Amino acid sequence: MVHDIGSRVVRRSDEHFSPLGRLAHHIQKNHLKADPPTLPRTYTPSPNTTVERRAIVGATQDILPTSVQKRHQDSKPGGSIETVNLKRNIPHKTARTKNGCPWITTDIRRLIRKKDRAYKRKKKSNDANDNSKYKELKREAQKQMRKAYWRYRRHSHTKQ
Repeated sequence: MVHDIGSRVVRRSDEHFSPLGRLAHHIQKNHLKADPPTLPRTYTPSPNTTVERRAIVGATQDILPTSVQKRHQDSKPGGSIETVNLKRNIPHKTARTKNGCPWITTDIRRLIRKKDRAYKRKKKSNDANDNSKYKELKREAQKQMRKAYWRYRRHSHTKQ
């Protein structure tokens, strides 16, 4: 029940709405339908499956030896079917690592890893000695990185 008191609208606390909200009481029972019966899913193979299989079979038939003489050649070292497959199917290009910060050398990376290990040890043990060791390594790594960065900047600036 709503009472109008001046410019405010006051709602009585005994007024009850359903958990679905204010408008839920307008929904009639006949409007709610039961879930349709569930049917089992049927398997339908994709049309590309046979084409892919034919392509795979065709590719392997090119690799497999057909005559006895060819089989004899394949039995020699370096001439087996596995070697042919390896040469044909494995990529030859090596992946390169990112070099986002060229001034960070191997020595600096080693120092960073050492600092990270000291951090893990510090967190595990909660010891003051480990904490001071970590802080020392952190300062050293930061100092080395800054030195290397400015050396790199000076060197690259003088090249241009």
